[in-house]
Amino acid sequence: MLRYPWFEDYTLELSSELLVLDAKPDRVQVAARFDFRELAEPRDRVLTFPIAPPCSTALGFSATLARPGREPLRLPVWRAKPGVLPAGAAVETYEIAVRGSELQAHAGRLLVRYEQRCADSFRYTLKTGAYWSGPIGTLDVVLLDSSRMVSQARVEGVPPTEQSGATYRWLMRDLEPDSGVELALRPGRVAHAEPTRPPSDGAEPLDAAP
Repeated sequence: MLRYPWFEDYTLELSSELLVLDAKPDRVQVAARFDFRELAEPRDRVLTFPIAPPCSTALGFSATLARPGREPLRLPVWRAKPGVLPAGAAVETYEIAVRGSELQAHAGRLLVRYEQRCADSFRYTLKTGAYWSGPIGTLDVVLLDSSRMVSQARVEGVPPTEQSGATYRWLMRDLEPDSGVELALRPGRVAHAEPTRPPSDGAEPLDAAP
């Protein structure tokens, strides 16, 4: 199997990425939906997913193929060594085994979910999207901040393009990512945090995003 993101794959295109971040008092929940398109015959791959510092290691990491109207397929994942990838530093990395035939059967749709305990900042790496053929066709980032934990938010250095109450949104097209997502979190509230459940494996939060 080929492993990424060690080199660019010109046979797989990332048509779109929808990223939903839910900022809680002591953690950030992450739900990402990737829509891939094969440009050649389907092939088996191992995808490397970096978990960015400075937050803790990921909790409840899962990867699922989830074509609408089809039974979701949970994929094998395992923790790899932390360090510095071509895409930047990582507190840890996960590897996701994806068979080409299964990716094709689910119309190229991959869901990744996890959460990280955070103190004063959070980062999400977008640069791995540059290792697929061409740019990210459409990047849609939604930040939910009902707890008012975020003091500043940037995606590729850009402030939100839309806001509705405690929901912030960025929409970018034909993106060659570099700096990723950066959240500055308000200090002094972690001690009062209530326990929360890890994100579920269902597709509802992503499908319900604005």
